[in-house]
Amino acid sequence: MDAFKAITMTFATYYAALCSSVTLYRLSPFHPLARYPGPIMCKASTIWVAYVASKGKQHLYIQDLHRRYGDAVRIGPNEISFRNTDVINPLMGSRGLPKGPNWDGRLFQNPMHAMISIQDPQEHFIRRKPWSRAFNTGSLKELQPLLAARVEQLVEAAITQKGVVDLSKWINFFTYVTNEDNRAERPLSPLKVLEDGLTAIIAGTDTTSSTLCNVFFFLITYPKVHEQLQAEVDCYYPPGEDALDPQHHPKMVYLEAVIFLPEGNQARLHFYSVHRDPRNFSNPDSFWPERWLIAGGNMTSSEELVHNPNAFVPFSHGPSNCVGKPLAMREMRTVICQMVQKVNMRFAPGWNPQDWERDMEDRFNVKKGPLPVIVEKRD
Repeated sequence: MDAFKAITMTFATYYAALCSSVTLYRLSPFHPLARYPGPIMCKASTIWVAYVASKGKQHLYIQDLHRRYGDAVRIGPNEISFRNTDVINPLMGSRGLPKGPNWDGRLFQNPMHAMISIQDPQEHFIRRKPWSRAFNTGSLKELQPLLAARVEQLVEAAITQKGVVDLSKWINFFTYVTNEDNRAERPLSPLKVLEDGLTAIIAGTDTTSSTLCNVFFFLITYPKVHEQLQAEVDCYYPPGEDALDPQHHPKMVYLEAVIFLPEGNQARLHFYSVHRDPRNFSNPDSFWPERWLIAGGNMTSSEELVHNPNAFVPFSHGPSNCVGKPLAMREMRTVICQMVQKVNMRFAPGWNPQDWERDMEDRFNVKKGPLPVIVEKRD
């Protein structure tokens, strides 16, 4: 018994000394990231940020850190979060930094890497080629009939529901089913297909679904924006015109404005903070589609516009940007045109719109709450 107690005390003393020395070094001026500000808990360990992430509010926490500490914040012993748009290209451009080993902990199947987690640029380029072909203009043209059928099903389902409709749930159904329709045939090994398939399901469904849900939430919240978008849709797709045909999308400027969603250490850009920084955009927390029209010269404004196009990076940046952007944009434009042409919507009685953002959680993708609306067919 005494021997066991002695061994236990020895191990406890050893690990206490080890943890103390590591913590002291991380907090000391000798650490490579010592000059970057941040909370002591973040500098000492990743446990605190992991706890915040478990609550789904990491995006708000890091945004608050940037407001308190500035453009560069130390959010881990060896990790820096940046808010400055000047570092987007140096970090993520074609000659930027490679992905770090923190991606190893996100693998679905060791040691196989999904395309999103590949750290070697050449290997990533090779794996990306089949996906790039799958989302080019010709491929999207072939997929259009399938997409149109799914959009029509979505709108019909929303119209035929009695009473309150959880639009968030139905849009989730749409994006998952559409993503299944659009899977490309890829000459990869079974494990690579598994890894990339899981990535495609996550990256190709939740992102589009979240954007569409937010679009409809804000269209209902801002009736004047909805009226202006509806007027543009009615202009290009009057009653009897097929709103599932994407031929007019390039000319619909208001529709486009509504959609505009030390070596060895880790560096990341916190785009949630970048997109909501008043130095980059006027009224960054407001749904104001006109900002894109004013910046593009399609509308005038008496007020001075703050608009930094380099700060808007919804599909990431550089060689690892979103390969499915063409499909995502096609899906969103088609759904919005069809919904705005066919139906009117309002929030369900008794529902508080403030619950929408409050219920959102950052869990790699966005976990959304319900979006209860009343859907009525337009006359």
